[in-house]
Amino acid sequence: MADMHPTLVRANIALFTGDYAEVRRLLQDYRAEGGGAAEYASMALWLDAHAQADQEERLRRLESLVVSVPMDDPYAALAQTVLDLERDELPPPQPIMRRWQVIAAVIVLFGVLILVYVNNLRSAHVTVAVAPTEAAPTPTPTLLPDLSRPLTSDLYTVRYEGGILQVTAVEDDSQRILDSSGQALTPVPGARFVAVELAFECRLAICQSPPEAELTLGLGDQSEIAPRADVHVQNESLLSAVALGVTTRGWLVFEAPAIVPIDGLLVAAPDGSGGTQTLRVPLD
Repeated sequence: MADMHPTLVRANIALFTGDYAEVRRLLQDYRAEGGGAAEYASMALWLDAHAQADQEERLRRLESLVVSVPMDDPYAALAQTVLDLERDELPPPQPIMRRWQVIAAVIVLFGVLILVYVNNLRSAHVTVAVAPTEAAPTPTPTLLPDLSRPLTSDLYTVRYEGGILQVTAVEDDSQRILDSSGQALTPVPGARFVAVELAFECRLAICQSPPEAELTLGLGDQSEIAPRADVHVQNESLLSAVALGVTTRGWLVFEAPAIVPIDGLLVAAPDGSGGTQTLRVPLD
C-alpha cells in the first residue's frame, strides 16, 4: 500500500474536528496536486461527501461514491450503510443504535489510517512540517451548497507557451455565485451558472494575467460564452499573478442557457510562432 498523502491526513483530521471548510480546501489542493495514489480515491470521495454542509448534497455524493468504486471497498460499504440508515423506516430506537455503530466504525477506521501513516513516517525517518493554516475568507451569512464535481485525469490538462492549465473541478448549475458585495445571485430566466476550477502553472518569467490565454465556454450548439468578471464563487479564490514555475488556483464563472449542454472549455493561446491556437478541455 502506498503511503497516505499528507494532504489527505490533514483532511481526515479536519473532518474529525468538524472543520468542513478546511476539508474542502485541502481536497482542492489534493486534486490540484494530481490526486495521489489511486487506492486512496475512495477516501477522497468519502471526505468530500462528509464535508458538505447540505444534507441532500452529502447523500448525493455518498451515492456517487457507491457507484464509483468496488463494493468491497471499505468506504463504499460505509457509504452504503449511511444511505441505508437515512432511508430506514424502522422505529427510532433501532436506527439510532445503528447510527452509533457506523460512527464508531468510522472513528476506528480513521484511527487505523493515522497509525499506519505515522508508522510509515517513522520507518522512513521523514519529518513532516505542519504548514500554518491560511486564514479563511470571511464567509457570507449562509453557506451555499457546493455541487462541484472533481476532475483529476490528464484529459483535463492543456499545455501551451504561457503555461500549463488544468481543470480540476466543474460545477454545472452552481448555486453559490456571489456579486462583488457578497450577495447571492441567480441567473437570468432560462439560464444557469457554470463554474470551473482551474490550476495554472506559469511558464513565462512573470504571468501577470493567468492563464495567459483567452477562455470561453463552448456549448453544444457551437456557440461560445465568455466568463463573467463581476461575480465569484462563494469562499473560493481567483487566479492571481505568479512567476515562473509557480501554480495559481482559482475559479471562473459562466452564465449559459439552461437547455444547451456544455461541450468543453476552449483555450485560445499563443502557438509559439506568433499565431493563436485553440485548445479544448472536456468538462464531462
